[in-house]
Amino acid sequence: MDGTSKNDTQPIKTTTFNGWAASLVPGTAETVTASWAYGPWGTAGQRQKTHLLLPSSETEEMLHANESTVTINRPGNPLRRYDTNFIPGNKRTEDAHAVDILSKDDLEYLVTEQAPGIVRSFWERWSDVKISGGRSQVQNEVANGSKDMVMASVFDGHNDTHVLSDLLSKTVHASLAHSLGKQGQGQESIKDDATRVEAIKSRMTETYKAIEADLDAVVKLLTNGNMKTGSNPLLPDPSPLLFGLSTFMKAGSTALTALLDVEHDDLYVANASDSRCIAGWFNPSTQKWRCDTLSNDQTGDNPSEEKR
Repeated sequence: MDGTSKNDTQPIKTTTFNGWAASLVPGTAETVTASWAYGPWGTAGQRQKTHLLLPSSETEEMLHANESTVTINRPGNPLRRYDTNFIPGNKRTEDAHAVDILSKDDLEYLVTEQAPGIVRSFWERWSDVKISGGRSQVQNEVANGSKDMVMASVFDGHNDTHVLSDLLSKTVHASLAHSLGKQGQGQESIKDDATRVEAIKSRMTETYKAIEADLDAVVKLLTNGNMKTGSNPLLPDPSPLLFGLSTFMKAGSTALTALLDVEHDDLYVANASDSRCIAGWFNPSTQKWRCDTLSNDQTGDNPSEEKR
């Protein structure tokens, strides 16, 4: 940059996502250099990387490339639309998200034993009842939304792989719906708000734990050699299928779910790891926004987590 002054290249203090010290230094050309601490508690030393600054037009294109808007038309449900966006940090993003809507009346259908001769798996029934929108799509299901349950989740994949985050985006909401449906059987008479809220909170927590235990079980089967596949002589042993399953051994992901119970105007948040749920509130009298954090980061440098 022509005419760059000494002050233009002074370090800009910042932090990494986990709060460790970092800095950004504008270069004398169209570059910026990032420096950050790494290793256990940031004690292993400093790393540095220089990036070329993109033209404004390319930056704007990157920021808007994956935007999506879905509008909702379900009377009784206060949700009118939702917007999603992501910026890949890798050639193929490690992250995933999911938004699903279903009526409480459909929970029973998901878990009720079917009549003889009718065979539809749980996953087929889940596809029947969930209301999910595609890119810039207006929902076709115009129906009473006063008993809707809205589930929105984000999954931050780890270790340069999208495998686990993608799997969770397809299964966590279904698992929660199945669990809540099971819980609802025989509990229609629960009228006490406090009891109902605690029951749903407990169910979400236990479902998250069950999913993690299920994933751990797959890894243990792979590592202890007890996982057997078909004995087709045309295939080598171990089966090629195990190569696909083995990707879960190094895969990781955060998981964060917000569940809106429209009927009772309740919002629940389940969180594993350090994705964050934030609520934004607009004050029309002051014309200002306020943001409240609704989840607790599960990181080693969070004092409340260290205490826990």
